[in-house]
Amino acid sequence: MKEISDSRSTRLAVVASYASLGQIEVAGNASALLEFAAVLAAAEPLTERFLMVPSDRTASPYDHFLQKMRVEKNEEKVLITKEEDTLKISGSTQNLSQLAENIRWLASREDAPRLSDTLRDHLHIEYYPDHFYLAPCADALIVVKEDS
Repeated sequence: MKEISDSRSTRLAVVASYASLGQIEVAGNASALLEFAAVLAAAEPLTERFLMVPSDRTASPYDHFLQKMRVEKNEEKVLITKEEDTLKISGSTQNLSQLAENIRWLASREDAPRLSDTLRDHLHIEYYPDHFYLAPCADALIVVKEDS
């Protein structure tokens, strides 16, 4: 696996959790989600980053935390999946940019009023027939905007 070694941090301040039902959650504050979106929209053909893995809690209700993220450019619709401990996202530049735009929207919007202490501001990104940028076999992605 190609490791990125430049002056930028290789660890994103987001936490990714995976459930065996094919569901992935990525959570972070607004600036972390904006950085996550920037990685998706970057021009590099292959980008890899480490993710935050909390040591003070479990991944529940998910099965486990993912430790890395790999973004790969191709000419396809966006495929979101996991392989071992890695969140894998691939797709065309245009389709990945659309996904990044959805995440930027969530990160940049004003804080929504909380209805309860357990509800979090989030976005579901899931395939439906004829989805214009997601591949049919993409895992469901829940992006959660946490308090700063």
